[in-house]
Amino acid sequence: MEELPEPKPPESSLRRIIAGGLFSLFCAFIFAALAVFGIISVTLGHILMALAAAIGGILIWTELIPSKPPKHKLLATLLLVGLIGGADYLIVRYKSAESAHATATAPMAAYLALDHKDGEEIDGIKWDARFHDVRISIDKTTGYPIQSIDLSVDGKEKGAIDLFAGIGQSSPACPGLKDNPIHLPPDHYFRFHKDNGQDVNESTGDLADRHGGYPFMPGWHVFCPALPSETTLKLVVAAVHLGDNMAPNNLHIFGSYTITTSDGIKAVKIDDALEVRH
Repeated sequence: MEELPEPKPPESSLRRIIAGGLFSLFCAFIFAALAVFGIISVTLGHILMALAAAIGGILIWTELIPSKPPKHKLLATLLLVGLIGGADYLIVRYKSAESAHATATAPMAAYLALDHKDGEEIDGIKWDARFHDVRISIDKTTGYPIQSIDLSVDGKEKGAIDLFAGIGQSSPACPGLKDNPIHLPPDHYFRFHKDNGQDVNESTGDLADRHGGYPFMPGWHVFCPALPSETTLKLVVAAVHLGDNMAPNNLHIFGSYTITTSDGIKAVKIDDALEVRH
């Protein structure tokens, strides 16, 4: 009499559920990652996620737990749909936040321009031979205008006395530009190192008197109501170093602006050290 092969033990239903769910999630994450990387569109990513959930549901009902009651199959399907839907939501949210940050960022740069002669009035500033013309460009290269540009500029280098005699703009990108100095009291003292090796303390008032009455300030504040898209705000800073009359190597720019996108109004904070290109 021919012996029949021994029947194989049935595979664990829980293990089959986990295997099928992981396979569906694997495929879904692959396509979602392609959407995040920009290889496929977000809309197509949603469609593929939905298809992955549908196929996973079919697998649950027909292959993974075919002998279970419909209630168990429905619960397993809902669990799978919830996992895939949650993954889809988190990926899209990450992508939207990344896109909003890239859209809101306005590239900034600083460079040293040619100096001007005594008494020249250029870009709204009366120049002195001791002043250095430092330009700060704020580029707006996206399709959204930015509003309420509220910035301050001061010196960045530790121990340096980079002061400012004025600020203006070299192009009419912001017709309503307003500026005002950041004041210090007349009895505020600066300490700097002179060429002869001595350390000198001088007050704000003494410095103004010694340098022809110029109201040198430690920083300058500017406000631009709005900057249209595809334009560049070019600020002109009259900087002077009271120690050795060298042009500044770094500037500190800080403040904020707002940008209006399809997702609403977003506030962007700025606190950057700009290297001045010589």
